[in-house]
Amino acid sequence: TIQLCSTHALLLLLALQMHDLKRFPNPLDYARWINQNVAAIIGPHGGGLCNVKWASVNTLVVEFQPRNWPNAHFYEESAGHELNYWLIMEVR
Repeated sequence: TIQLCSTHALLLLLALQMHDLKRFPNPLDYARWINQNVAAIIGPHGGGLCNVKWASVNTLVVEFQPRNWPNAHFYEESAGHELNYWLIMEVR
């Protein structure tokens, strides 16, 4: 069971998608911000999920993946960082 308020999830996604890199002059500051402020990383398989490596333990990760492109990269990355990983795969 995922217990995450949809409003908070939306705000967190917006924060990740709309952040201003000028706010983070040092890449370490950006990684630290993700670690301390993000409760969920949700998106299609690809580079947008690369921020899972900075997430704190138990952060929710939801990956959307096409059936014809099975790839375990973000599962393995999430498992290594003790994240709460879920896969939603196309079933057509």
